[in-house]
Amino acid sequence: MKKIYFVLFILTIFLTACTPETKVYKVNYKLNYPEGAFKVNVGNSTAFTNGNDILEVYIKKNPEFFCYSVNNQSLCSLELEIKISDKAANSFKSAVENFQEIMQKSGKNKTILPQRISYYLNNQKLEQEDVIKTNEKIELNNQFLIPILGKGNTQDESKKNAVDSENAVVKVLIDKK
Repeated sequence: MKKIYFVLFILTIFLTACTPETKVYKVNYKLNYPEGAFKVNVGNSTAFTNGNDILEVYIKKNPEFFCYSVNNQSLCSLELEIKISDKAANSFKSAVENFQEIMQKSGKNKTILPQRISYYLNNQKLEQEDVIKTNEKIELNNQFLIPILGKGNTQDESKKNAVDSENAVVKVLIDKK
């Protein structure tokens, strides 16, 4: 009888260890959320939105957080990885390169552009923005990272808030009510 429990114990450990660290959602857009419920803007231009621009969403079982404190408040960020269509990747690359070109022609010697990469969910701007560097070469890439920020009085609260925010974004991206 002890052998059976031992075998079951080993089997349980093996199955737990074989569980994938990242869950992949293949997006089959069915209009549960209107296009534009989530969008990525470069400056004032929309580079891509939820809907047919999003092909896959990757959820880490154990997300990696970057946490810090500001004014007695804990902030934790994580990154949500998605796969976007070629059209969306081209649109993003073109928008960034356009702003880089404008800045280079202006003669101003800045390393970071005043335009930002902004993220919106249901017309509400998400807390995190990404900067655009003037001389950074933008590669055409279908993998895209969305920064998600959580706030709280403690680090645990801010991590939970970041995961809750990630879940809200994922729900729209995978088009699941």
